[in-house]
Amino acid sequence: MKQINSKNIFLSLACLGFIIILGAGIYEQINIHSKWITAPPRSLYMFQGSQGIDISVFWKIIHPIVLLFFILALITNWRTTKRKSILIALSGYIVILICTAIYFVPELIKLTAYPYSNTVLPDLQRRASLWSDLNIARAVIIFLLSLNLLLNAVKTENKIS
Repeated sequence: MKQINSKNIFLSLACLGFIIILGAGIYEQINIHSKWITAPPRSLYMFQGSQGIDISVFWKIIHPIVLLFFILALITNWRTTKRKSILIALSGYIVILICTAIYFVPELIKLTAYPYSNTVLPDLQRRASLWSDLNIARAVIIFLLSLNLLLNAVKTENKIS
C-alpha cells in the first residue's frame, strides 16, 4: 500500500486544485461564456447592474491556493522522479496565469463593461468570439497539463540524487 506522506498529500492537493480550475473553466465556458458571446452588447446584461455576476471572486481565491499547493508539492517531491511532471505543470500554469493577466482578464473586462444596447455590434461579437476560442484553447492546455500531472502522480515514486 502506498504510504501517505506530505509528498503525496501536497501532490494530490495540487492535482485536485488543477482539476477544480479545469472544471470551473469548463463550467463557465458552457454556461456563461457561450451565452454572452452570442450577441454583445445585447447579451451582456448578465454582467451588468446590481445583480450582475462577478466571476472574478472565485478565481482570486483559487489561484493563490493552487499555486501554494504546487509549490509545496514541488518542494516535497524535489528529490523524486515526479519533480519533472510537477515542474512542467507548474510552468505551464504560470504561463497561463501570465496570459490571463495580460489578455484574458483585461479583454473580458473591456467586453463585459460595454454599455448595454438592444443591438448586436459585429466588431464586439468578433472580439468576444475570439476571446471564447482562445479560452477554449487555454482549457485544452490546462487539461493536457492536468492529465500529465495526474498520470505521473500515480506512478511509483523513485528517489533521484
